[in-house]
Amino acid sequence: DVSRFEAGYNQIRRSPAALKDHIRAVISRLSPLARSRRIQVTTVLTTDLPVLHLDQDLIQRMLGNLIGNALKFTPEGARVTVRSEWIDHPRREHRLHCPCAVVAVRDAGEGIPPEYHTKIFDKFGQVESRQAGHHMSSGLGLTFCRYVVEAHGGKIWVESKVGRGSTFFVALP
Repeated sequence: DVSRFEAGYNQIRRSPAALKDHIRAVISRLSPLARSRRIQVTTVLTTDLPVLHLDQDLIQRMLGNLIGNALKFTPEGARVTVRSEWIDHPRREHRLHCPCAVVAVRDAGEGIPPEYHTKIFDKFGQVESRQAGHHMSSGLGLTFCRYVVEAHGGKIWVESKVGRGSTFFVALP
């Protein structure tokens, strides 16, 4: 999929979608993993999200990557929080094109050093300082997420402090 996006061959197929339904579906699909690790997944989903025109398959896969990563890097017994909100006016700090839906996925992991905040979205970009015991991936999941979000005209970023977890944000116009 990443190669198709890079080559310009991955066409998105937009259709009306209720983003909160996709968030709930992904959380439901990943609930066995959360239960097995005793991780509580909390949702705070706004009721005023309008129907968006999205490629529903790609959006679910992107959300699955973000929420799956949060579960993977959150210690057993901790919490992952998934929030959504509708922003109808620009926010300078993130240069958002508004109006847009914003989804935030917060983990309780070890956090990401600032020098990796943009690198992790690059192909094969991984945080080298991960504590022992975490199984590393191919480094393509967040790259895939970036391509999906950008194909929808959106933006993805992370806010994180070492030792305090990470929050991944997705803004979709």
